[in-house]
Amino acid sequence: MNSSLLSQSYNFIQYSIEDGLAQSQVYALEQDSKGYLWMGTQGGGLSRFDGKEFQHFSTKNGLISNSISEIFEDSLGTLWISTQRGICTYDGYQFKDFHPQNNELPKSEKFAYFNKNLLWIASQKGIYEYNFIKDSLYKLNINRLLDKTIIHDFYKEDNRIWIASNQGTYYYDYKKKEFQSLDKKVTEVIAINQDSDGNIWVLSHTQGLKIYDSNSLEEIEQNELPNTINGWAMFKDSDGNFWIGLEENGLLFYDFKLKKWSKISTREGLPNKNIMAFIQDDWGNIWMGTSGGGVIKYLGQFFVHYDEKEGIHGDRIYAITERKNGQIWFSASSGGLAYYDTLGFQKVEIDSGQFNVKCKALLEDKNENLWVGTIGKGLYKCDSFSCNNIKIEEELAFKEVVALVEDNSSIWIATQKGIYRLKTINDSTYNYQVFSRNIGLRSSRITDLKKSDDGKIWFATRIGEVGYLMEINEKNPKIIKKIFYKQEGLSYDVAVRSLAFDDNGYLWIGTASNGILKADIRTDSVYFNPISNINKLHSYNIYSLQFDKNGNLWAGSEKGVDLLHINEVGIVTHIDFYGKNKGFLGIETCQNAVILDQNNHIWFGTMNGLTQHIPSQKQTKILAPKLHYKEISLFYKKIQETAYASFYDQKLGLKQGLSLPHHTNSINFEFKAINLSQPEEIFYRWRLLGIENEWSPTSKKESVDYSNLPPGDYKFEVQALIDEQLTSNILSTPFSIKKPYWEKMWFKIMSLLILFLLIGLIFYNWKKRIEKREKAKREHLEIENKVLQLEQKALQLQMNPHFIFNALNSIQSLVATKDYSVARTQIGNFAQLMRSILSNSRQSNISLDEEINTLDKYLKMEQFCQKTPFNYTINYNNIDIEEIQIPPMLLQPFVENAVIHGIAHLEKEGNIHINFEVKNNLLICTITDNGLGREKANELKQSKKPGHQSVAMEVTQQRLEALREGKKYIPVEIIDLIDANKNPNGTQVIVRLPLIQEF
Repeated sequence: MNSSLLSQSYNFIQYSIEDGLAQSQVYALEQDSKGYLWMGTQGGGLSRFDGKEFQHFSTKNGLISNSISEIFEDSLGTLWISTQRGICTYDGYQFKDFHPQNNELPKSEKFAYFNKNLLWIASQKGIYEYNFIKDSLYKLNINRLLDKTIIHDFYKEDNRIWIASNQGTYYYDYKKKEFQSLDKKVTEVIAINQDSDGNIWVLSHTQGLKIYDSNSLEEIEQNELPNTINGWAMFKDSDGNFWIGLEENGLLFYDFKLKKWSKISTREGLPNKNIMAFIQDDWGNIWMGTSGGGVIKYLGQFFVHYDEKEGIHGDRIYAITERKNGQIWFSASSGGLAYYDTLGFQKVEIDSGQFNVKCKALLEDKNENLWVGTIGKGLYKCDSFSCNNIKIEEELAFKEVVALVEDNSSIWIATQKGIYRLKTINDSTYNYQVFSRNIGLRSSRITDLKKSDDGKIWFATRIGEVGYLMEINEKNPKIIKKIFYKQEGLSYDVAVRSLAFDDNGYLWIGTASNGILKADIRTDSVYFNPISNINKLHSYNIYSLQFDKNGNLWAGSEKGVDLLHINEVGIVTHIDFYGKNKGFLGIETCQNAVILDQNNHIWFGTMNGLTQHIPSQKQTKILAPKLHYKEISLFYKKIQETAYASFYDQKLGLKQGLSLPHHTNSINFEFKAINLSQPEEIFYRWRLLGIENEWSPTSKKESVDYSNLPPGDYKFEVQALIDEQLTSNILSTPFSIKKPYWEKMWFKIMSLLILFLLIGLIFYNWKKRIEKREKAKREHLEIENKVLQLEQKALQLQMNPHFIFNALNSIQSLVATKDYSVARTQIGNFAQLMRSILSNSRQSNISLDEEINTLDKYLKMEQFCQKTPFNYTINYNNIDIEEIQIPPMLLQPFVENAVIHGIAHLEKEGNIHINFEVKNNLLICTITDNGLGREKANELKQSKKPGHQSVAMEVTQQRLEALREGKKYIPVEIIDLIDANKNPNGTQVIVRLPLIQEF
């Protein structure tokens, strides 16, 4: 390599197996449309990286082989993976093997679009083509040499597609539709590309790099081109610069603007010298796959980091200063003093062995002496030959010195016991003053000293005090002081660690837990206000403050550094954070170990070495994270596994038109944002339009659940953001939940109609019931009236006049025959019967017992009066005759009829049987006689003039019908009885009336 190659330090981050990578040999890299970085390993399968964590895919997940040589994402978001056993694809859910029509596909090396429908695949036996429309894979037969050789790479121009193969470089001319050879002498071509001038770059593994004019196709000679390049991979970044991975020799970098080559090897900080693959992510980071060293992320030279590998004697850098000769002096752990200049790092040998403690303060005075403040050994003054311990009094030698400032006549010393002002009398004699509690300080533990442009010596203390000391009269020296505390906006017991002045008259202070405050020190009323801006500091635990040449403030913390961009009126407009992922490899800064040098570079002392900020170098792109959905679930079941799988879209989340039933109203959204430059700084916010209009508070949570959503139209929106300024696109996902049928309009209208109909029916039924009740009441009254009338008639017809006449004649005949004893008995019986009839007639109901007694008296009287003798029985088994009530004289007409028309005309002895029973809530009275029967009785009746009995029977039957009140039973049933020869053998009358009981 010629002398034009530059050697300098570069920043890299290495990801290996210890960091979670599946395997250390990475031959393929690809970034997908979601932002993930895919890494193909030689034996470990695929590793997917989100900037923080790795996820692995292997044959256990369906991958055809664990040895990966190439990865490519097509326009549909499908990954094409070349393996040792052939090609497979991955759609985000499953792997699918691909085979050509002849079922033979050698290992492939590269993928490239021939046009939007055809994908070319470079293999070890020529070119294969996949047709997206036909979904078919087949071998192309295009050239005798190309069809049998190994194809390594493609590069597509507007009019040509270039092919790198073991047989040389070829191109296909779209217009001529033919293949041509570029240079058959250059074989084993493994990579091809085009620079910003249009020249074709061809990398041969054995013959190095060749550059050809795109139009004439002639080789271009370049004096600065390295003589021998045995390369494995070539890559052009977004700035047009070229990167070439060398065999066992690191890489070459070509700066296209400067037209300069740089070699980067392990000496320049490259973690591994075998670079096999390159890719640049969307944020501008360069990633490199290695053979044995995992994956390397190039961080540029925005920060250059130095540690023990570069010659620093210790990890922790406690103090830094710049000498007038441009050397950067610093103290490292307990390893004494060292400095950095154009020759690199050098350890200071002069008496530096005594600095085996922390050196917390370094200062070069106007006489070029170096003052060193230590923790434990006090203060030293060093010249070119020696370092001497400053001893004013015995106690000062053991003070802990944390800061040093020089004014016109003195050295000001910040210690744990206050502030010392030291004036030099001669080389070994000094005057001093101590400022501590004697000036009103509440704490003697000083944390920082700074001098303002007006000569004031500003200080800060461990408990949050800030103030200044100032000499106002040189001839008659007088020190004035001012101390600011809680009344001026400072917090009690919160240490102020660092002080810094801007060019606008503001003092900025860094605190231990309250972040950064500032005060206008040009005014009489100084007040400290916290900085306000739309961003937040990444840490409120501030260790150091330093302004750069542009007036922006760098704040060091335990997490890295925040860069506060400040406008011309002192307002913080936004904040950038720099940690490990952005090249600030030292991570935790040391208190007040920071300077701005003569070249406007900022040097930071950290817990892991020395870090230099080079503002001229380009940073990675400050871009928002890429946001996508990982899963959408219904009732914790992936939507792809439900009946609504057709609505899932891998890019959008959900397609338009998803309408869920009312009982499927619990939905979960799981999302993920990728930013490979700031993966730790990603936050999320979301909202569900339809129930909430405000964004949620920012959170690192990557999923949200919504349960028991009411029916309605919804739109879920989620956004990823960094520093509340770098916001991703909003993922907007509409869906709706249907109303249940009982909430739909047709159901409500139908329900109203049914309700009105029911109300109408209820009203109609109510009206009918009222009418029926009124009718029943009216009919009842009519029945009662009719019953009353019938009862009156019944009373009028209660006793047949013939019966009374015959009874009295029979008694009279007894008197005539002077049978006075029997006559008196019958007269008594007749009187009792008449009394019973008259007593019962006064009541609406009497007991069955009273009715039976009346019937018994009546039948006994008839036995006395009738010429034909007869017997009678009255049965009432299992009936409580005293509790049952019946209307009076209701049965007497039927019994009388049995006597007069039944047995009175018999030539034999008659029998009358009366039986009472209760059945189906009815009182049933059965009157059975063995008389002539109804037919013979009617004949005898016709031969005589009709009497009143028939009228009594008719009235009684009407009474029974009225008592029925519409119930379904037969009040009176008359049965003609016949003997075995079918001759009349009497009559049976069955009287049924409602059962009335009185308890």
